[in-house]
Amino acid sequence: MKSLLRDNKSILNYLYSKVYPYQKDIILSVRVKYCLGDIQLSIGDYQIGINATEDMYTWVESGRNIVYCLDTSKVDYYNILYYGVSHTNEYDSDVFSDDLFDNVYDGILKRLIRARLSDAVSNLDVLHLLLESYAINIRYNSVQDFIDDVNTCHALKIFMRSKIRGDITSSIIGSLQNVEFISYIDKRMIDTCKLPLLRYDTISQYVYIPYYSYIYNVNLMSYKGSGKDYRHIVSVTDIVNNNIPINIKNLDRHMRLILNSKCVCTVDIDGW
Repeated sequence: MKSLLRDNKSILNYLYSKVYPYQKDIILSVRVKYCLGDIQLSIGDYQIGINATEDMYTWVESGRNIVYCLDTSKVDYYNILYYGVSHTNEYDSDVFSDDLFDNVYDGILKRLIRARLSDAVSNLDVLHLLLESYAINIRYNSVQDFIDDVNTCHALKIFMRSKIRGDITSSIIGSLQNVEFISYIDKRMIDTCKLPLLRYDTISQYVYIPYYSYIYNVNLMSYKGSGKDYRHIVSVTDIVNNNIPINIKNLDRHMRLILNSKCVCTVDIDGW
C-alpha cells in the first residue's frame, strides 16, 4: 500500500502545486434560528471560516487512485477565523459584527412582513410582543408602520444587538462541539473521515479536479466524463506539458472549500 504513495511522491507534489484549487483554510456552514419563544422569526445561514493546518491534509490510497484528502477528524472547529453570511463575503468579519447583526435584523423585519408566523397570533401581535420585551410600549397599525417609524425601528435594533449578539456567537460556538456533515459529504469520505479534494488515477494517468466551492456537489470518485459532478478531468501529460484546457487554467486557485454541516442552533431574541 505504501509503495504506491512512495513511488508517486514527486508527481503528487507537482499535481498539488499545479491544479489543486482550494485555499488551505476551510469554511463550515452553520444555521441559526431566531425565535421569539416558540415562534420562529428568521433563519440565518452562516459560513464560519476555520483555520486549517498542514497535518489536516494527506494523500490517501483508494484502490488504483491516490487522493488528496482533508482529514475531518483533525479539524479544530473552535479555531475560528471569521463569520460570514452564506453565498456572499460582504459581511465577513473576525467577530459577529454590527453589519452581521444588521443583516439578522433586516431578515427578521422581512419575515414579519412577508409570511404568517403563527396560527395563534398575527405578525403584528408578534411585533408588539417583541417590542414589549424591550420595554417599548408603542402600538402600530401594521408592521410597515413600525418600519416607517425610523427612530423606534432603529432603537429596537440597537437594544436587540446589545442583548443577543453575544448569544449568537456562543450558540454558534456551542453547535461546533459535535460537528456532523450532511449525508452527501459523509458518503464521499474515505476511512470514515477523509474527504477527497483531488484525485489521481494511477492507471489512466488522469487527474480529477473540483471546480466548485460546495464540496458536497463534487463527486471526485466517479468515472463520468469531465464537467460531470462539478469537476474537471485532465491528463498528467497535459499538465506536465502545460497543455491544460483554458477552463481548467482559469480555475480560481483561491476557491473556498465549503463543508455543509448539520449544525443548527436557536437564539431567543426577546429582551426579557
